[in-house]
Order: sequence, then structure tokens, then C-alpha cells
Amino acid sequence: MEPIIERAIPVLKNRFQPIKIDSSLVVNDLIKYKHFMNRPRVKERLITERETFLSRLLESMSARRREFSERLSSGDVPMGRYLTEIAAKIIWIHQ
Repeated sequence: MEPIIERAIPVLKNRFQPIKIDSSLVVNDLIKYKHFMNRPRVKERLITERETFLSRLLESMSARRREFSERLSSGDVPMGRYLTEIAAKIIWIHQ
């Protein structure tokens, strides 16, 4: 199992590089590889990539939360042609 881990670690490091990541795609990758990522050897080798990703994810979540609060308080939610205000907010949230 060790040779497989040694070959997989550079591939995972490349996938989680901060320049290339899109938060939603990396979250899907983390879910897909969660059992592999929980191995002690992999955990210790990818600690910096994990920490970098988590900090960027937290920043992204806080920015979206701020945007959500600001838009709801200002009433600046895009309205559809035949949508009620509540329906427009629900559609905006899902986007």
C-alpha cells in the first residue's frame, strides 16, 4: 500500500494547489478521497495543502455570507419577470 500512497501524494498535491482550485470542485474531491486522506501518512504529507484549502474555503464562505446579508438587507435581489420577492430570493440563494 505504501508505494500507491507515495505515487498518489504528488497527484493530490497538484490537485489541491491554491492557484488551480475552485472551492466546489475541491470539496467534491475531498469527499471522493476522504478515506484515503484520513490515512496517517497521507495526512502528515498533505497538511499544508489541507490548511491552505481550509483557510481559502473559510474566506470564501465568510465572503458569501457577507454578500448574502448585504443583499437581503438592501433589497438588491434580482427579480424575475413573474416571480414574487420570496421566489426571487430563493432562486438567488441557489445560484
